[in-house]
Amino acid sequence: MESIKDTKDISGHVLALFAKGYNRQQVAEELAAQGHDEHFIREILQEVTKLRNSKKRVLGLSLILTGALICLVSCICTITFSLSHSSFAIVLYGLTTVGILLVFAGFTQVF
Repeated sequence: MESIKDTKDISGHVLALFAKGYNRQQVAEELAAQGHDEHFIREILQEVTKLRNSKKRVLGLSLILTGALICLVSCICTITFSLSHSSFAIVLYGLTTVGILLVFAGFTQVF
């Protein structure tokens, strides 16, 4: 297998290996077979793990924010519809449920 020289190429290669289903030990063995230093292998695995976790965290925080905004809209619509004496059950139960589900989906990505 060809040796990868550039750090950006190495991180992309490591991400591709993780995407293929390799575990940390297999990726470390692959990098060691390419002739990389053990300290460098540990550092690159830590950085790639941080990168993968930060991507999940960004997705989770966006879901939490979206769910919170939907809950806010639901609250405002519920207050407005309750003053006009119209049916607001769909807004009260439907939008609130969707908002809460998005918030919990975001929590699963963050934690």
